[in-house]
Order: sequence, then C-alpha cells, then structure tokens
Amino acid sequence: MANGLSPKSIKYTGIAPIAGVVANSPISEESALTAGGSLNFRVDLKVSGVTVVGSITAKLRHKSPGGTYSDLAGANASVTVTAAGYYSLTQSVQRAADQANMPVKSMIQVVITTTNAGDEVTVDDVWIQQEL
Repeated sequence: MANGLSPKSIKYTGIAPIAGVVANSPISEESALTAGGSLNFRVDLKVSGVTVVGSITAKLRHKSPGGTYSDLAGANASVTVTAAGYYSLTQSVQRAADQANMPVKSMIQVVITTTNAGDEVTVDDVWIQQEL
C-alpha cells in the first residue's frame, strides 16, 4: 500500500473571531496522529482580520488519551501571527530542534494566545497533513 498525505481540516467547530487577551484558546479540534504522523506532520493555518497590538501566537500542544495537554518544545511548534495570511507549524523526527518531542503523543491540538486587549484574529481554517 502506498503512503500519501491527505490534508484534513481540523478547525474548531463554531469558533468566533478572537479578540482581547486569551491564553491557550483552542482553534482546532483534537486530532489523532497516525504512526507516521507522530514523527512527521504539518499544520497550516489561514487567518484574516488580524490586528496586533501586543502579540498573537499559535502553538501546538499534545497529549496521550486521557492525559493533559502540554506544549511541544522548539521553534517549529509555535508561530507568531503578524498579519492576515498562511502560517505553518511542523514537526519532523529528522530535525534536531524537534527531536525532544518525538514521538509526538497521539493527540494534538492547536491553540492561540494573545497578550493585549486590542489584539484580534479570525481563524479561517486549520489543516493537518500527515502520513496516512
């Protein structure tokens, strides 16, 4: 059987535009990782309506079933949102900066944190790509 990548939308259902100060607000549904995905995956975000007064950061979190979410380590596990557009979060077992997270636990979620009452962002979509 051939391997492949299949982008899947995991945007949190019913998410409203985010405004003001929030910490670790989910912007994606919980998503299960495949065996291949626990070693290599990509999450793409599309955002609009961005106003940055403080800072806006999207980051990856992971957990085991029944566990508690924790942040993934390293520069590839978070991204600073500065304007409308596309942003990516990746994890790869081949990259030294990501190896502390390997294998990624079986469930992931993308969250957003804002630091100022004037910060605003609309999450248009969140996709995950991982080995099938």
